[in-house]
Amino acid sequence: QALYTDFISQLAGYPTTYVIDSEGNIVGAPIIGNVKAQEDTLNARLEQAMDG
Repeated sequence: QALYTDFISQLAGYPTTYVIDSEGNIVGAPIIGNVKAQEDTLNARLEQAMDG
């Protein structure tokens, strides 16, 4: 039940991509839809997660 209320109920579209840092924190807002179309956003979030 907690998985649904804390995570799944927050999904606004499919697919939804989350960037998670090494401490388990979500970095930035979720990326909704095709990741390839939002490659610049994804790369920026990945760099932010790695910089910690």
